[in-house]
Amino acid sequence: MAPHTRRQAIRLAVASVAAGVVGCIGGADRQVSPKGDPSTVTATLDCDREGVERLDSPYYETVVWGGGDDTPFTLRVDALEYERGDEVTITMRNDGDEAALTGNERKFNLELNTEGGWQDVRVWDGDRPVGYTAIGIEHPPGEGFEWTFPLTPEGFPEQTDDRFTVCPGFPEGRYRFVYWGTDPALAVAFDLVDGGATPSSVRS
Repeated sequence: MAPHTRRQAIRLAVASVAAGVVGCIGGADRQVSPKGDPSTVTATLDCDREGVERLDSPYYETVVWGGGDDTPFTLRVDALEYERGDEVTITMRNDGDEAALTGNERKFNLELNTEGGWQDVRVWDGDRPVGYTAIGIEHPPGEGFEWTFPLTPEGFPEQTDDRFTVCPGFPEGRYRFVYWGTDPALAVAFDLVDGGATPSSVRS
C-alpha cells in the first residue's frame, strides 16, 4: 500500500463530513467506546530512551465521551477494535446549527489505559519545549476535522504530529483519543488486540 502524505492523513473537512464516514453518528455509542472492561491492562508505559519526557495531559481534567449537550461537536471512531498496524480514522463534526470554533487539529492526546491511569503513548525531547498555538478554527455546520493514522510507532507521529515519537510502542489494551481543542474535551476509545506487548509490562 502506498504511503499516505501528511495532507492525506490530517484533513480539514472543507466540505460536509459524510454520514458514511462517521457511521451512525446520532448517538450510536458503538462508535464511541467499547463496552465493559479491557481484557488486558498494561502496568505502565516505560521508555528506555534517555532525555525524553512523556507527553502529559495538562489541558483537561475530565472528558465528554463522544459529545453532549454542552458542545455542538461530536467525536467518533470508525471501529472499536483494531490489530497492531491497522489504520484508525477518527472524525470530529459540528452537528450544531451554527458555525463553531475549535483549536487546531494538533490539540489531541492518544492515551493507553494503564494501572496508573491514562498515559499518552508519545514522548518528546525534554530539551525542546513543546507548545500549541492559540489559533481558532471555524467549522460551519457539518464540517470538522478527520485524523487517519496507522497503529505503528513510526506511522502514528508521521501522520499526525512529528514533534513527538511513540515509546515504547503500542501494547495491547484500551486506547483513548482525546481532542481538547473544544470545551469540554471530547473522547472516544478503542481496543488494540494482538498488539505485541511484552509479558513483563502487561498484566492480564
